[in-house]
Amino acid sequence: DGAGTVGLPELEVLGIPIAYESSGTSIRFEFDRGGLIHRFDLMLEDDLLNGTCTTSEPALELDVSLVRTDDSRPYTSEEIRFRSDVELAGTLSVPKSPGPHAGIALMHGSGDNERWWRTYYADFFARQGLAVVFFDKRGNGDSGGNWRDVGFEPLARDGIAALDYLAARPDIRQDALGFWGISQAGWIMNFAATLSDRVRFLIVTSGATVNVEEEGYYDYRGRMQDAGYSEAEQQQMMAILKQDYHVTRTGEGYDELRALV
Repeated sequence: DGAGTVGLPELEVLGIPIAYESSGTSIRFEFDRGGLIHRFDLMLEDDLLNGTCTTSEPALELDVSLVRTDDSRPYTSEEIRFRSDVELAGTLSVPKSPGPHAGIALMHGSGDNERWWRTYYADFFARQGLAVVFFDKRGNGDSGGNWRDVGFEPLARDGIAALDYLAARPDIRQDALGFWGISQAGWIMNFAATLSDRVRFLIVTSGATVNVEEEGYYDYRGRMQDAGYSEAEQQQMMAILKQDYHVTRTGEGYDELRALV
């Protein structure tokens, strides 16, 4: 038994930490990719690991074959620390090709996020010739602070601090810095662009085009439709949700919420 990392580029996974169990020529491990559990049951045959991968939802069983490959990369990586209002820990990847390079910071979605979730994307951008900063979200991994205690502005300033770190390096172009981010980062990166002139571009993956409250309603109604609830039932549940949001935002209307529930 031991620990290691696994890379499955087809699943946009690179460097995810795993703990594995081994016995003779068999090896078993699993990892969580955004709530989807992948379990591998493999046998060593020659220089291949052959076997199956089962997933939790949707429930699938796939035949897989893993091969050891050359992991040389056209960039260097180093551990870094930089400051926002808290100290943040991350990794900087810089292409080996001549600079100066454009720079990009990878921004987080909601919830807990350690940097290794972004290793695949960091690898991708570094191979395109960009210097990449990807870091542990505040309160995760080796970064200080706690994202649960703050709103969007401190998270936006964490991203700006990453760009400031890049801009201070002589091998990075100060006029070509920006963000890539997913989900909640669609709001945070846009906010950061209003706070700093360093932000010259944004790459938004699955980011909302409405405010947070409206996105919540859209998501909840979609889930109800998928579950087969009638229009009347959907309207009833939406009334509860909207009152719940009102109570959360203002601290008022709790008795009305209890009555609806």
